[in-house]
Amino acid sequence: MIAENTWNKIANYAKAKMLSSFSGEGILNPDIGEAANYPHVGFYISLENSSGDDFVNEGILHESLRNIIDSTNLVSDSAVTSMKSKDVDQSKIQTSTLNITVVTACTYIKNPLSWDENSDGLCFQWGQQFKGVYLPHQIKKMNSTKLEVLDKLCSWEAGVASSLWRLPEGLIWKLTCESYSL
Repeated sequence: MIAENTWNKIANYAKAKMLSSFSGEGILNPDIGEAANYPHVGFYISLENSSGDDFVNEGILHESLRNIIDSTNLVSDSAVTSMKSKDVDQSKIQTSTLNITVVTACTYIKNPLSWDENSDGLCFQWGQQFKGVYLPHQIKKMNSTKLEVLDKLCSWEAGVASSLWRLPEGLIWKLTCESYSL
């Protein structure tokens, strides 16, 4: 488990890194000691406005992730690219809430309802082309039943019929996560 002060360093670094891309200033990697090598399989950054709506949601889910700072750099760069394509300005980043989620395990679940709506994330896959991910903070904001969350995961995120998670070909993974907001 990542300590609170380490989370704070990672979150401040991620936000400063994104802001520095607009000014061109360099930024040094934070010293987070042994936490830098924290084992994880996913890393996500989202920015939400004062209304609680995500305007940036970027991340990676891959078994080869080994260094939190490398993951932060990779996902922050992707978030900046996304923001620049949407013409998001620096002030919106400064006033936003930053959510960081580290996925420590991705476990296939046979029973699509065997996850904790208060702490787990979800990943749905249909074939090779259709995939959707919901992180714990997104699920909490929905204030929906597990069935409604799974329906939305299919239709809103994966872009397929909402009921496909009910079929054996619809694969569901539980994402064990640690999260921090700044």
